[in-house]
Amino acid sequence: MSALSTLETSNAALVGQGPPGSASFGILSTYPPTPCGLATFSAALSEGLRANGSDVSVVRVADGSSSSDARVIGELVNGSATSVAATSELLNASDIVVVQHEYGIYGGVDGDEVVDIIGGLRIPSIVVAHTVLKDPTPHQRSVLEAIAAMAAQVVVSRRRPVNACVSASTSIPGKSPRSGMARPSRGGSPRRRGRTGRRC
Repeated sequence: MSALSTLETSNAALVGQGPPGSASFGILSTYPPTPCGLATFSAALSEGLRANGSDVSVVRVADGSSSSDARVIGELVNGSATSVAATSELLNASDIVVVQHEYGIYGGVDGDEVVDIIGGLRIPSIVVAHTVLKDPTPHQRSVLEAIAAMAAQVVVSRRRPVNACVSASTSIPGKSPRSGMARPSRGGSPRRRGRTGRRC
């Protein structure tokens, strides 16, 4: 696969299959066959959305394996500016994007390439923050603040009380951690390999 390429035309059949008026969703995440909890979570989310009548397409983080799932329309190759830009464009074909966030799964320092991907979106994004660090580095904090500032919604994985997580890490104007969901601004448990290593 190239830096980011669409798969064969069998995927085109997925477009427009939902009931009239149903939203289409793009998902950015690790994804099976990648063996990790985040990939499993995203696959289950994809199935749930599809079962409720939504079209779903996935851009998975490349890991050297290939996926036979027809919902996978491309792969993000970390460290490739071309792939980052192409990822945004593929996701822009949907109505709403769901971005699964862990610091270690995206390219750049603390996974900051995902900031450029979200910045390239022209449609609303929902970011699922699977880890909110209690004591982030200044750069880790800036990455999360940049993501949250651009997202329409931020969902926090509740492995510890949401208020404690968010107040300890960052305060984002216009966003509230109530009920684990950040309010929109107007206008699976991942494994860890150290503080800044790949997490999934």
